[in-house]
Amino acid sequence: MLELQLLRAQRMESIGTLASGIAHDINNVLTPIMLSQELLREEITDKERQRYLDIIERSTQRGASLTKQVMSYARGIEGERHALQVAQLISEIRQIAKETFPKKY
Repeated sequence: MLELQLLRAQRMESIGTLASGIAHDINNVLTPIMLSQELLREEITDKERQRYLDIIERSTQRGASLTKQVMSYARGIEGERHALQVAQLISEIRQIAKETFPKKY
């Protein structure tokens, strides 16, 4: 029984290490997107294109937040717990989908 607990703890540690590595790599992908979005915002004045930049900004911020959560979990850091506002989350996802996908779908 003790051996099984040790093996489970080792697997969990490996999963945490893997999750941390993946989250770090995702951050490496998100960083140039976020920086490019900021540079484009300074050059683009068209309202329609500004809307697209808003979508990119919200999505990259959400991705960065998720990777931060994964990295905190992998490191065993206890964070604050907040009640999830499901209606707000669904509304945001609906808005992103509406702005992202063509109207014919």
